[in-house]
Amino acid sequence: MNDLLLKHESNLAALTDQQYKFINEAVLALLHTTNESKMGFLRNAVHNGLSTPEMPDQEAVFLSRVIRDISADEAQFLIANFRYERIWFNETEPAERDRPTLAVKPNTHDGQITLGLLTLGVLTTAEPTWDDSGLLRFTPMAAKLIALLKKPGA
Repeated sequence: MNDLLLKHESNLAALTDQQYKFINEAVLALLHTTNESKMGFLRNAVHNGLSTPEMPDQEAVFLSRVIRDISADEAQFLIANFRYERIWFNETEPAERDRPTLAVKPNTHDGQITLGLLTLGVLTTAEPTWDDSGLLRFTPMAAKLIALLKKPGA
């Protein structure tokens, strides 16, 4: 992490308050984890956070909280499954859907991950329409989170 921060020393001098908040939280989270995968995501978040254009205050607060609390498995699930427009979170098989829909059974590992992302505010219930009742969808912040978690240049 020190090498990364030294490499971006000129960027550090020009940090906005929001970038500082976000990067500070990511570094603090790094000090509290022993999971190698999570460490990699946190390094990516710091690197990407240094080059991210200004974040609004609430966005920085939200993303800082999520970066701190998200597990490596949750981050990997988010990145791998963001292409789905809806998540069917149920024990039964989903009906045929027009939108790309991921079926997740609640009593599985992916079910626990889905609940974690829901708790973090990265997933939410879909619109209460006849077509999307009972489905989940990614929040608008999910794309911003993925941009921070992915390897730079990926």
